[in-house]
Amino acid sequence: SPAEQKVVLTKGDKVIGLTIGSPFLNDSDNISGMDVAPIIRNEYTYLPARYVAEAFGYQVGWDQNSRSVLVGPPGNLPKNPEEDTRNGQKYEGKYTISTGNYTEDNEKVGIDIKYPVFTNMDDKGIENNVNDIIRERIDSYKTFYHQDDETYKESIFVTYEITKKAEDVLSLYFVISLYTEGAAHPNNLMDGVTVDLKTGKELELKDLFKEDLNYKQILNQILHQKIEELDYELFDEFKGIEEEQGFYMTDSGLVIYYQEYVYTPHAVGPLRLEISYDEIIAYVAV
Repeated sequence: SPAEQKVVLTKGDKVIGLTIGSPFLNDSDNISGMDVAPIIRNEYTYLPARYVAEAFGYQVGWDQNSRSVLVGPPGNLPKNPEEDTRNGQKYEGKYTISTGNYTEDNEKVGIDIKYPVFTNMDDKGIENNVNDIIRERIDSYKTFYHQDDETYKESIFVTYEITKKAEDVLSLYFVISLYTEGAAHPNNLMDGVTVDLKTGKELELKDLFKEDLNYKQILNQILHQKIEELDYELFDEFKGIEEEQGFYMTDSGLVIYYQEYVYTPHAVGPLRLEISYDEIIAYVAV
């Protein structure tokens, strides 16, 4: 519907609806959040493929080594013919990422949580540790509503983005979207997770740097320069690295983030400052 900027997709009796520019998917009167919105570009409409596939009952996974998206029936993802060589040849450090889904709906709250599930790691102990870290996060997100207040129904939508996939480190972030019935817009939170795949332990920001190094001072100098380069003003004076600083890693750098309303409005989203590895290579732990 060009006038309403809506897209309706059907498969058998299943009907889903999306609106251009809106990060919500309507699935038979159930609304779920997405971390990206449909867009129109050069007269073509682009939809978030993962969310559309999952809404129609397909499982979506990621093969880290071949950097391939896998789509198939639940529990039966296709194999990458070039990379899946477990039946007869080498299988070195590969792992598969698929999407799990937790849902709950009652008079108080509606919950829809998408989260990564890791399989096919060579070390099953580390695989279990990584999945346990994710499960602990998911269990905490389930409580992000006013459990003793039944005035308005609340909704919790959680999505995730894998930002760095390597044999020795994994990094991702969750977006937790909290919505109260009747509100103008949801409140969004970010939660970064970085795991050392050699040990299966979650890393803090300080763990990325050499011991006895004043990493906060070094990062603050870099971050203040990046603040000066922004094309908008912050709510408050930038105070630098926090005690429990949120961060995640990408293939090209380290991203330091601050929640919405700390320095930026909802329309801007969280403040994200990316530091390239070249800027901090002399300080990181080997």
